[in-house]
Amino acid sequence: MTDVIGDVEWFVSGSSAEFRIKPTLSCIGDIDIMTVLNEYLVIPHGYTLPTELPRHFESAVLVFEIIDSHQPGYVYLEPSYVLRKTDNSRYIAKRLINDRGVLFDTCNTVQTTVQINSHFYNTNMNHEIQENTSIQSLLTPSGTPHGPAINAESNSHFNNIYTSKHRSLSLSSMDYVPCIRCFPWPPQAISWPIRYRYHGWPDIPTINMIVSNGCDVVGAVHPRCKQHEWMSKYQWRLSFSRAEVTLINSWTPVQQIVYHMLRFVMKRTVLSEDSDPNMPKLSNYHIKTLMLWECEQKPQSWWSAESSLVKLCSTLLHKLSGWVNHKNCQHYFINSCNLVDYFVDDFSSRMISNSLRSLADESTLLSWFVENYVRKCAECCPTEVALLFQDIWSSDKLERAAQAVVDWKWNTQRK
Repeated sequence: MTDVIGDVEWFVSGSSAEFRIKPTLSCIGDIDIMTVLNEYLVIPHGYTLPTELPRHFESAVLVFEIIDSHQPGYVYLEPSYVLRKTDNSRYIAKRLINDRGVLFDTCNTVQTTVQINSHFYNTNMNHEIQENTSIQSLLTPSGTPHGPAINAESNSHFNNIYTSKHRSLSLSSMDYVPCIRCFPWPPQAISWPIRYRYHGWPDIPTINMIVSNGCDVVGAVHPRCKQHEWMSKYQWRLSFSRAEVTLINSWTPVQQIVYHMLRFVMKRTVLSEDSDPNMPKLSNYHIKTLMLWECEQKPQSWWSAESSLVKLCSTLLHKLSGWVNHKNCQHYFINSCNLVDYFVDDFSSRMISNSLRSLADESTLLSWFVENYVRKCAECCPTEVALLFQDIWSSDKLERAAQAVVDWKWNTQRK
């Protein structure tokens, strides 16, 4: 859902927007609110500038051109134009004259001398950019950062505009992610809408709608660039959150349940394992990527309601284990982007791969679900249902107890 409060466009992203099911045990953490910075716009390098923008955009908009980095999916933003609204509500563009505004990448070392003509910028935009100022530092409001996200409670401006319309939600459980709109579909993902899909998902209308919505950029740094003094300040990531919410909302209930269960088990096992903080780790985004690929590449019959939930999850965990072992997890939208390219040593990838493979064993996974999910669900049920789990040492008794939980949940939701 996209909305405008005052002059701020926002939409809910991540798991809180993706899940249409309401499981007894949630795997959702903080609510991510993507907030569009309406004084800024990004376009792919060389693309035609827009002459019309949504009403909530400012009368003067700074336009950045996207410059690819050496890490696929991560980009730099070069300030290139100012769009100014005329009396007929159309925008006209004026090129920014950079004193030395060239970004270049040589031997994986990116250097910059972005220095905007300060007289022009101060006169027309009422801002000030000093020499070698990080663009991210200008665009990111103060607050408590969580990667590209900032806790909403720590930002008074967002606090005021959001609570004025949504008083029922607690700001302490929300993170907002400042982002900049890119209305054209990015060339980095040009092959996504045209690749052949054997099983018809997503369908053509969904693909066309996603492409027409473009993407966003958020302030995030590739894991292998975080220690680099310059890249850690100037790198941005292409964000396909709008597309992901649309796609996941189109999943069948079985696909949503499998996604939920994978998130739940991974969060409490592989993702929570104590390890060297310097070692690479998987994230929920790897699980999402796995599900997006499998929903596209598997027929609907594979996801039938008669399928074993444990067997489906086991198969997918084995697939993820193989990706980690081979250090190759292809981004769903950007073919050239490998989401585990920061697994640089064999030891860490082998260790995580083995952990996933052990968890994927069907008997192991079944036992884990019974003890850590079904039993926990039973604790939320009436006493007569919970008591059934005191003796589940036969398959019949386990099935009877699990069915009692399902029946209770079903009857509760119908009321």
